[in-house]
Amino acid sequence: MEGNPDGSLAGEEIVFTGALSMTRHEAAALAAKLGCDVATSVKKTTTLMVIGDQDIRQLAGNEKSAKHRKAEELVGRGQPIRFLKESDFLRLTTFVQ
Repeated sequence: MEGNPDGSLAGEEIVFTGALSMTRHEAAALAAKLGCDVATSVKKTTTLMVIGDQDIRQLAGNEKSAKHRKAEELVGRGQPIRFLKESDFLRLTTFVQ
């Protein structure tokens, strides 16, 4: 899904992983409205990863999703990906709308 070019987060590419409090379509629509291009997989162009809050608690110190592991691998190679919990993403959206 392409982001709103006039949105305050234009130029960001976001990926969602884990269980969210909303549907993926709702999360993607919110991110796109703010300017993010929404992808379903982690790529070299990914700049943001939102992780479901429930999964943050469950995965702390344990197995992470394949998307999460791939994003961390890319960060290890120097790619600037920022990780946000879903609740942090939702708080961010209230400031940048």
